[in-house]
Amino acid sequence: MNNNKIKNRPASKSRPASRKRKTTVKRPVPGLKVNISSPPSVALSDCAVAYASALVNPFTGPLACVPISPTVLTYKFRAWSKGEFSTGSTAAFSGFITADPYCAFVNDVACVHYSGANYNSASIGILGAANTGLAYSNSPYSDAQVTPASAGINYRIVGAGLRIRYIGTELNRGGTIIALVDPTSSTTIGQTPANMLGEVTSKKFVVNKIWTTILWRPVLVTDYSLTSVAPSTHFNDNDFGPLSFYVEGADNTVALKYEYEFSCVFEANGRNVRGQTVTKTDTTAQTAIAAESVTSPFFVPHQASSDASTMKFLQSVANNFGKTTSHIVAGKEAVVSAVKLGKTIFEVGKVAAEVLSIV
Repeated sequence: MNNNKIKNRPASKSRPASRKRKTTVKRPVPGLKVNISSPPSVALSDCAVAYASALVNPFTGPLACVPISPTVLTYKFRAWSKGEFSTGSTAAFSGFITADPYCAFVNDVACVHYSGANYNSASIGILGAANTGLAYSNSPYSDAQVTPASAGINYRIVGAGLRIRYIGTELNRGGTIIALVDPTSSTTIGQTPANMLGEVTSKKFVVNKIWTTILWRPVLVTDYSLTSVAPSTHFNDNDFGPLSFYVEGADNTVALKYEYEFSCVFEANGRNVRGQTVTKTDTTAQTAIAAESVTSPFFVPHQASSDASTMKFLQSVANNFGKTTSHIVAGKEAVVSAVKLGKTIFEVGKVAAEVLSIV
């Protein structure tokens, strides 16, 4: 064994002891949870999701309530009318259908007014006009039950919609569909195609076999309130039917057939109303839903499926929640909001000081 190799081997250097890094534990401020790295998220409450879904899809959506204060007991149900109507086969070769959500709350006041095969007019006919028909909902209540003098039933509309589609032969398919949701929830009786297309809430489609849908939405404060006004008070030419379709055929020798579905979700309460459950309250989300419905493409006439419109509307409500409501923010959004708020307060104070100096 060569001892020289061992002797000439350089001595190994001893490693210095590793130094422990001191870690500083940051204690959170009590009651404050901030995560700067991730943006805030919005989760709608269950009642808000149900209400938004019923508003945009009253046909198959949930039996929801309007989530506004005060919290009360109500019975939630759906009432509908389904059937057919047609264009006239005479010179005008046109037809119509119009519906009223308030009248659908009872089963003995007509809620749908439509044209028959011999209809001959270039406008939406008045109630009881020649060659027109009436249809009723399958509601469990009658008009007499609503008046305060009897059962004292109160009710409100949660969501309502009317949709139509062509069911005739491909050989005869042709013409146009003009759909209108009256922007003030007023009557559409007597409207002509030119009048209807003059409204921002109208749209024109080519006749096809896809559902064309129009939806009701609240436009007045009273639309959110429970009312005991009898639905029969709406059955007149000056008030009936904020939802309407006017259809024109391509051939005036053939009556074109359409099927329709008119569906409404209601809340009701009163002395003789059974099956009532608690209404949830989420006024912040209700405000966001109302704001989104004003600009949503699904509250003007459209041909989107009910499932697709529901998902997209809910997503839009959640995405724009921060723009339409005051809410708690965290992280980067909190910093941005604070800067904007500080700038606003500064500018308001500056203007106030200038006003005081003038006075």
